[in-house]
Amino acid sequence: MVVFLAASLGGLASLYVAVGAWLGRYPKMANHPEVFLLFLGVFVVWFPAVVMLRRVTRGAMSRNRMKLALSHASPLIRGLVHASWIYCGLVWAVTMILHVVKKSPTLTNEGVYFTAFLLVFYATAMGVSASVLAMTPEQLDPHCANGHAVGVEARFCESCGASVRQAAAGSA
Repeated sequence: MVVFLAASLGGLASLYVAVGAWLGRYPKMANHPEVFLLFLGVFVVWFPAVVMLRRVTRGAMSRNRMKLALSHASPLIRGLVHASWIYCGLVWAVTMILHVVKKSPTLTNEGVYFTAFLLVFYATAMGVSASVLAMTPEQLDPHCANGHAVGVEARFCESCGASVRQAAAGSA
């Protein structure tokens, strides 16, 4: 719950700074040391989010991990996470294209560029923590019918061969 609240507040603060950057308030990040606190806040929420992500995706193939980690979050939160990724990708692409076209050694608006990445970290941490909060204990720590720990995508226990789906149905 603490990670969810901290990530939500950090995301809102990053969104506020991002809007300010688009309006020209934060063209150079070095001139605004208070914005640096948002960078420190990323570490406060990101490390616990990674621990949660690893726990809820234990045994999953790497290409499915984020989908599994966000699977229990509400559609609104999943949409916010995906929107932040798309926004960050667009900002990165446009920034790089403008950098090449203008042949400028510096970024024209650092605030827009850096806040896009902040939004990704805060939104993803919020999404992962919201998903974990919505999970039942059985979903957080799956076991087979004989009590062996199994991966989240497992259909059968690697130790005894028992069906994991029967165990989940039996415990429900």
